[in-house]
Amino acid sequence: MAKEMHQFINRSGDKLELACIVDGTSELPIYKGILLPCGRTAKPQIAKALAQIFIVYRSDKWYLLS
Repeated sequence: MAKEMHQFINRSGDKLELACIVDGTSELPIYKGILLPCGRTAKPQIAKALAQIFIVYRSDKWYLLS
């Protein structure tokens, strides 16, 4: 597993760059966790309607920018 930096955006347009724990053994990356600035790890979720990965942080949804 590797740590990769990715940008996330909320609905207000604010951006965060967070380290993602990624299992890159397959063709598509599998996100195992997102390291938050407070030191905790968030579990990534999938918004089925948008087919997009997101996390909940500071009472807001943050979506992975592709």
